[in-house]
Amino acid sequence: MLSKDKVKYYRKLNGLSQQGLSEKSGLSIRTIQRIEKGASEGSAHTLSAIAMALGIKNDELLASGLNIDTDNDNVLKWMNFSALLVLVIPLANVILPLYIYYKNQHIIKPEGYAKRILSFQILWSFFTLLFMVIIPMVLSFSFEMFRGSKIPSYVLVYFISVIVNTTIILRTAYKLSSKESVLDFVPNIL
Repeated sequence: MLSKDKVKYYRKLNGLSQQGLSEKSGLSIRTIQRIEKGASEGSAHTLSAIAMALGIKNDELLASGLNIDTDNDNVLKWMNFSALLVLVIPLANVILPLYIYYKNQHIIKPEGYAKRILSFQILWSFFTLLFMVIIPMVLSFSFEMFRGSKIPSYVLVYFISVIVNTTIILRTAYKLSSKESVLDFVPNIL
């Protein structure tokens, strides 16, 4: 038996209207509407067509299963907070969220917030490393006082970058809890 809530959830997660799902699955819009209202359970063919159109496995649409919204939210929160390991281990902000992402792909939508979180952490790491090279060079060539500094300027650049990353991680956590859109400014690089 198809779960009306899961069909609707995955349809919206894929950014499809009922008409869009109808066209993509080859089923009538009336069939989609009846399933989402709970007026029809759907046949094996219907289950297969909807699952294929949504890019998921058939058993993910069956009534017995996990609470998708809660699982998706929990995975996103873990991915986001795991990036805080950058405070202790450089580049852990990419490695651990990437591991969580691949371990839980069946729960989360790849094009959703998970990819934004990963994209942000990858871009942050790239630009932090770039700035750790460029800014100290510019400062040492431009200002005499930075040439003999006791604290290397690349350490200061890294420290400031970590503060910025931590602030964005905490803001993202707040927005995830509030069900708001997160990291809209981040281009999807995955």
